[in-house]
Amino acid sequence: MKIFLSWAGSRSLAAARAVRELITVTLQTVDVFTSDESLPRGIPWGARVLDELERTDLAILLVTRENVANPWLTFEAGAHWARRITVIPLLVDMSPVDLKGPLAFFQASTASREDMYRLLAHINELSERKIADASLKRVFHRIWPEVEHELSLASPIAATEGEQAPFWRAQRQVGEQELLKRLEEIQEELAKLTRKAGA
Repeated sequence: MKIFLSWAGSRSLAAARAVRELITVTLQTVDVFTSDESLPRGIPWGARVLDELERTDLAILLVTRENVANPWLTFEAGAHWARRITVIPLLVDMSPVDLKGPLAFFQASTASREDMYRLLAHINELSERKIADASLKRVFHRIWPEVEHELSLASPIAATEGEQAPFWRAQRQVGEQELLKRLEEIQEELAKLTRKAGA
């Protein structure tokens, strides 16, 4: 099973790293993709992300107040939705009632202990190689305090956006027009669905 963690901004990235650790430690047969660790330096950024989007079984968006309107999160959510892949906005510092715009179309979860355990249990159910509920609970309870601490510290980290800019700017220029064109199409589809849901 492959999970795609979407992030945008330093706080979202810090949360993505904590969630990645939680999933990979508790469910060791699950493959988790995050662009900060899973993309080797020097490869075409856009092409690799599109390839990973095509291979994903479940998408989790790390949503903060700062990135809730970020176009890259919307693009990745829409790309997954277009393939009928489950998309879960994971709200780091928000409640579901605060979620607005296209992402509100998806059933959100929070970074609370209860929601995070339910998320892991859901992933375990979808996995080809499930682990026993008792084992899942035992590992989760052991690792949760550390993950909870990391989530609470999800704030601007040492590698700021400005420090990362030269590499990421160069990578994102590759295939950018193709990505932006697809983004516009997906945003329009999500906007239509949001209007229908609100009708």
